[in-house]
Amino acid sequence: MSDEYCEPEDSCTVDPASIVEPDIEKGGVLLIAFKGSYLTWDHSDSVVELSKAILAVGKPVTLFLKDDGILMAKKGQNPSDIDSLGDKLKDTVEFKGRVLVCKDSMKRRGIKPEDLIDNLELVDPSQIYREFMIHDTVLTF
Repeated sequence: MSDEYCEPEDSCTVDPASIVEPDIEKGGVLLIAFKGSYLTWDHSDSVVELSKAILAVGKPVTLFLKDDGILMAKKGQNPSDIDSLGDKLKDTVEFKGRVLVCKDSMKRRGIKPEDLIDNLELVDPSQIYREFMIHDTVLTF
């Protein structure tokens, strides 16, 4: 396997001394998306639709996009016969959901911040630990 696709073995190591109490209210649902292309439409569409449904019933939701999951946040998607994942993701942001995008996944795929839709949070992989600590429920796609 080529080094360009491998993460350094300690890239997600968390220094326990660096962990501070989260500054936002605890609770809500964390959805982690590892897939995000139109080849994995069922995963991608499901995670975004679920995030909007959770927000619709008044529960906080955070969507963490990692690996190919970041592809759904790219600007300029123009699928021919289905709704754009980027447009659906914008709805999640508009409904006050948090959308986090893993910087390492962006780097490995050659995606720059300006390639993504607006109002997303770009985070290091270690951020996932903090998200586990502040959410009641975690689901992966």
